[in-house]
Amino acid sequence: MEKHTAPERALYEKFLLAVSTKHDCTTDGTGTSGIVGNDSYLEAQFSDPTSESIDISSDGFTIAGEDKSRFDSYYKGILYRLLLFENEWTLTPLGEQLAHAYDDAVNFEFDEVSSAVANKQLPMELVERGSDSGCLCQISSEERELLIRSYWYLVTPTDHFDELAFGPRPTPKLLSLREYLGTDLDAESEALIESTLAGTESVEGADYSEDLDLFFSSGRDAFVRSSLVLLLSVGDWVNRRPTSTPMFSALEDTREAWRLLVHSEYASYAFQSLFISILEAVKELEPVTPSQLLQAVFGNPDFDRAVEQALSGVSLSEADNTERSVLSSIRDAVYFGESPRGVLEAQPSDQTEPFTGTWMTACDRLQAKDPAGDSFSLSGHSERAYRTLISQTLTESPSIGKSRRVAGYSTVLLSRLSTRYDQYYSNDAQQPFVNWFNTAHVDPGAITCWQLHDSYGRDPKLPEATLNSEWPTSEISHQAARITKQWGLDHYFEELYNKIKNGNGKSPQLIEVDGDGVLTFNRDINDGGIYNGGYPNAPTLKFERLGDIFYELGLIEGNSLSEMVVTDQGRQLVSAFTNAGDDR
Repeated sequence: MEKHTAPERALYEKFLLAVSTKHDCTTDGTGTSGIVGNDSYLEAQFSDPTSESIDISSDGFTIAGEDKSRFDSYYKGILYRLLLFENEWTLTPLGEQLAHAYDDAVNFEFDEVSSAVANKQLPMELVERGSDSGCLCQISSEERELLIRSYWYLVTPTDHFDELAFGPRPTPKLLSLREYLGTDLDAESEALIESTLAGTESVEGADYSEDLDLFFSSGRDAFVRSSLVLLLSVGDWVNRRPTSTPMFSALEDTREAWRLLVHSEYASYAFQSLFISILEAVKELEPVTPSQLLQAVFGNPDFDRAVEQALSGVSLSEADNTERSVLSSIRDAVYFGESPRGVLEAQPSDQTEPFTGTWMTACDRLQAKDPAGDSFSLSGHSERAYRTLISQTLTESPSIGKSRRVAGYSTVLLSRLSTRYDQYYSNDAQQPFVNWFNTAHVDPGAITCWQLHDSYGRDPKLPEATLNSEWPTSEISHQAARITKQWGLDHYFEELYNKIKNGNGKSPQLIEVDGDGVLTFNRDINDGGIYNGGYPNAPTLKFERLGDIFYELGLIEGNSLSEMVVTDQGRQLVSAFTNAGDDR
């Protein structure tokens, strides 16, 4: 087709929707879930024995309530990112090769579809034949091979779309990231932070093709490729445990990048938990001034007791007859080099004496508990231990006591994170990764935590304990209160008002403040409950759609990454990348 319009594309898409809806897909995988069309209209046509054709004009049915192609609002973003399209009318050589593979796999001709589209009537016989080979769930071996090469960017680098070609074979060299660590991660973050080409807003909303020179020179292909290999490799280790610890070898660069990202997730969880602690406290105490709120949560010995309980060590155990999410296990394997099999449960120490020290006292105690030579151990003083303890505490009914415990445990988690700079990220070997990671930093985040440790020489942010000298509590309670005021209350209102100013109506005002600075809880949203059910938002790394992709490509047995089992084909792909000399 020459320069086709969006309404013309919609007619062809309706054919695909019709044959996919008609096909009896297996229960595994996505089948036709996710496609948008008038299913009830199509089902009525299929169940009518007298129906000889399907009306695909706007009078028959529309797509998502409109008569336009979903390509224009969703699909094209993925196709651009896979380098299959140059623009909405032009396929790249990679896209042409995939289109020919599809044409070879189906038992109908394009001319037949084109004729039906011109008449805006799909003959039922054509739909029947199309459903036998052209459903979204049906992928030929040739298509699957090309899609694997597309998702893993096994493409010869070039800055000309008409020169794009599938080329390099998987080798360990293709997993190296060192030469790309000078890239501004803020501009390229979706390539690694999301670790997938589908499932991010920047991909879904993309309406342009890649800048090929920037794409390859910044290593966008390498970041995605190495992330996908690591996910399969470590996921396979989690299930089979062929060695006592996961083997990273060719994936060491990728592991360091991912460890920073998991580190960021812990920081996000800690800051959000602090916010939830004061949000619930506002609900319990309203109307309340910020000073009264912070004193109620932090200026009480119960806060210091929670800090001492966490610093004394958390007892971790695996719940009986449970299996953890594979994704949680992958995170632990990357971060700590080990991963429990069962769901973790945390028990704080029975210490009843309150903590009396400073932020640095807490940091020193945490570092003293770490084994020599391996600061990242999955112990009772680890990030995982403190996150598990916080998560369990958040399930309790709201109370001031709960808010104090959540705040205390979250403060220790922030302290734990702040030690990582002194222990690990200040090392010369880590500086390329730290410099790369710093380009994407936004407060409050992981680097905010590093700045709370006195070993961080640039712009330290550990506040002095001067909030209220009358508090009968430790210096760390004053410091934690100031951190919470800055990155909880003040930052929340600053971000909220910026979004309101910019016309973003999707940000609910959870706390209201009057002209005198008095805080009240907004009971008109979330049915009067705490935002997000009282839990931190989902972590940075989102993999949901990768499960569908891996399954359709034959790399995992089902389409759930939480229960991921890597297939022989998936292991062969990993082996081809990680073992020098192996060919696919």
